Amino acid sequence: MSRTLPLLAPMLALLLLIVTSPAPAAESLPVATEASGITVFLPNRASVRITPEKLASMPRVSRVVMLRDAGHLFEGVDLRELLKAAGVDEIDGMRGASLRRVIVAEGADGYRVAYAFGELDPSIGDKLVIVSNRQDDAPLPSEDGPWRLIVPTDKRNARGVRKLVKLTVTELP
Repeated sequence: MSRTLPLLAPMLALLLLIVTSPAPAAESLPVATEASGITVFLPNRASVRITPEKLASMPRVSRVVMLRDAGHLFEGVDLRELLKAAGVDEIDGMRGASLRRVIVAEGADGYRVAYAFGELDPSIGDKLVIVSNRQDDAPLPSEDGPWRLIVPTDKRNARGVRKLVKLTVTELP
């Protein structure tokens, strides 16, 4: 643990820089529609489109999440499963350089947040992040969907992304 502490501050500073850097204008991003799916950009500069049909074929998860003092049932796909479908294979038992990987999630409005791969790794953080398309047994409201990232264990929903259109997998230097 003490070996990783000196590295933590520079990694967090870089992660903050990535998340707070200016986003492209919202009009340059694709319009989020159920039919458009989600694009995953990989470190090798390849991109993979995850279609609604592919998402529908993946195992589903659901959790009750508190938003604005009310519990809501969100249903969707575990982000780890979506990343595996996009060709990201190392999510479990990570060590060394692979722990520098982050995922930047972006909504149609340009809002971006980041998740460290270590948070998702079942042997480290084991954090569930849901790529949701249903809320309270109905499709997401139009102002939130068709796809929304939800982090059930976050104390407040600041890292939730409405109208999710893309995920970028990158590695910190």
